[in-house]
Amino acid sequence: MKQVFVFASIVSALLGSLSTTANAAIVQATGQIQGPRIESGVAIFSVGAFGSGCGSRAWVDLSTSAGRASYNTALIAFAMGRAVAVRVNTDDPKVFGECKLYDIAIV
Repeated sequence: MKQVFVFASIVSALLGSLSTTANAAIVQATGQIQGPRIESGVAIFSVGAFGSGCGSRAWVDLSTSAGRASYNTALIAFAMGRAVAVRVNTDDPKVFGECKLYDIAIV
């Protein structure tokens, strides 16, 4: 009986985290990276207009390995002149009035 309760608690916690992620306001822009720069541990780059109050830039937290990998992807696309598809989360805190990067992919 105890194992069923533990399993039910884990499933409930997982579903709760999935519903939070699913309700996040994610918006996308596609284009070439423009003006990449770093300011105070935060990387910022332009890619196109996101709408939803996000402007045309995305920011990345460079204190995490995922943030550094995302910014490296942006720099590779910038150096190669390739377009990227960038999604930002409008529910995350804004930095310099811009939304936080959710994910990035070279297209």
